[in-house]
Amino acid sequence: MFARGFGWDGEVPGAMAYLACSYRIRLTDPFKDPLPYAKCRIADAPDTVYTCDEYGIAEIPIEDHSLATLSLEWESADAESGDPGDRFPWSNTFDVGVRSADDEACVKRLTHLGYTGATLADQVMAYQTHFGLEPTGEINDIRDALMDWHEGGTYPGQPEADDSGAPASPGKGDPVGYSIRLTDPHGNPIPNTAWSGEGADGATRNGTADGEGWAEFTVPDTLEWIDLAWEDPNGKQGESYRNKIHLRIGDGDAGVPLMLANLGYLGSTREEQIADFRNDFGYPPNVQDEKVLSDMTAWHDGGDMPPDGHAASNQGQA
Repeated sequence: MFARGFGWDGEVPGAMAYLACSYRIRLTDPFKDPLPYAKCRIADAPDTVYTCDEYGIAEIPIEDHSLATLSLEWESADAESGDPGDRFPWSNTFDVGVRSADDEACVKRLTHLGYTGATLADQVMAYQTHFGLEPTGEINDIRDALMDWHEGGTYPGQPEADDSGAPASPGKGDPVGYSIRLTDPHGNPIPNTAWSGEGADGATRNGTADGEGWAEFTVPDTLEWIDLAWEDPNGKQGESYRNKIHLRIGDGDAGVPLMLANLGYLGSTREEQIADFRNDFGYPPNVQDEKVLSDMTAWHDGGDMPPDGHAASNQGQA
């Protein structure tokens, strides 16, 4: 990710001219996570090493204002203690003339960020897949978020920067465990079912749920989603199920659509998702959405399934 910055040398009256130039580039690992205090160097000048700040941003001074591209090599902060042959394993060439919002400039932005492909649509789908978005391949679906991130803004889908201006961190790639309850379409847990899942990183995991239908696995905390598949061995025809499970769910209202999607409510809008959930559990119209979403969140996070309002309203009826 990249943003241009300019400095001034002394007091220059009138129409000032740029006298010094630097490029600020946020360096990341293959998971697109910023690398605090990473070290980098210009490929053509390997003897000078620059150190990133705590947010993974390196400031590279440039004397040649006509420079069109900048080739960098970088490594994590602790790489110096490793094998010298493994130093500076990551590299990329940045086009420093990216300014417009047109498609050609967005191709360059996507390339800078590591989303490659034979066509712009392929690059867009690589970006969308990484963030668990619908893979439309349409640049207009991501243009604004892409430009904001590339030009030094917030990692897409994450909280805004704090008052200090520091960009929010999407995670460090540390391992984290998840427990996912595998159920049938009625929300009933399926015990001891085999499952497999392909994550946003392209890796496949598999295992067997426990006696209460819980599938447990460990993945990097940067993984956005995992596409799970499982079966009901006791079903009438050995029914199989599949759902994309979103793992990185933010706090507050922004996480509601992702939680509902995890529970199988895949409406095209948040309102449609909530309406389908309300209908399934028979919530009366006078029950506020806040109560419905509170029940939904508790269930999503491992609590009890919401009470079936349909069943309650039918008690005592023939």
